[in-house]
Amino acid sequence: ARARGLDVTANQYPYTAMQHGWSAFFPVWAREGGPQAFAAALKDPATRQKIKEDGDFQTWVHEHGSWEGIVLGRARQPQNKKYEGMRLAEIAKLRGDSDPADTSLALMADEGGTIAGIFHTMSEEDVRLVMKQPWVAIASDGAALNLDEEGVPHPRSFSTNPRVLGHYVREEKVLTLEDAVRKMTSLPAQILGLRDRGQIREGVPADLVIFDPAKVSETNTFDKPKSYPAGIPYTIVNGVVVIDGGKHTGARPGRPLFGRGYKKA
Repeated sequence: ARARGLDVTANQYPYTAMQHGWSAFFPVWAREGGPQAFAAALKDPATRQKIKEDGDFQTWVHEHGSWEGIVLGRARQPQNKKYEGMRLAEIAKLRGDSDPADTSLALMADEGGTIAGIFHTMSEEDVRLVMKQPWVAIASDGAALNLDEEGVPHPRSFSTNPRVLGHYVREEKVLTLEDAVRKMTSLPAQILGLRDRGQIREGVPADLVIFDPAKVSETNTFDKPKSYPAGIPYTIVNGVVVIDGGKHTGARPGRPLFGRGYKKA
């Protein structure tokens, strides 16, 4: 759960996963000079050994899912592209590294001190418990991506809400359909202080998603995340049809929404 919003994309794995840079599980002292300085320092054998022995490094690796749960999401260097979507334990075997810690250090040095990662570390039981709480919204900090996105991104960018509606509502009955919709619409709007969003009523912008409760579902996985969901034939933004029969119309009627602290220049 983040900021009272729950990102739920699990697919075939027994854990839900988070996404951010690999640098988060490295000691602060090693990366405080920025990515370039960090990458340069990783080329020093003494620094590598110091990192491996650092208690924070060992703890944070474990908290991020350990070597079996840390995934390389996107690589910039051509020689590392083949590892995208793979877990560090798998990559270590392919490289012939006896210690996955050495693999992580070598790859970070190769990639300039930054690697986008996915981390299988969250308990499915905890996700279900948090999801049921009335004050928890269904949301995601995933980016707006299309099918041409590089690497192996987190599947949340394509299927967070469809997964809830299909898997957790229709199949598992963790939530009712009505409560799931509330958690995706009016509740996030209330949390963010958006008084004219999240409800269907006269006088507010017509932002509508029309879906089939019997068919809505994700079509992607962590291995193949770039796939649009099923069962959502129409989307209307500010009263303009944007998705029509599953096809984008080319319309772009959206506009930025500012919070209560915003002041016009």
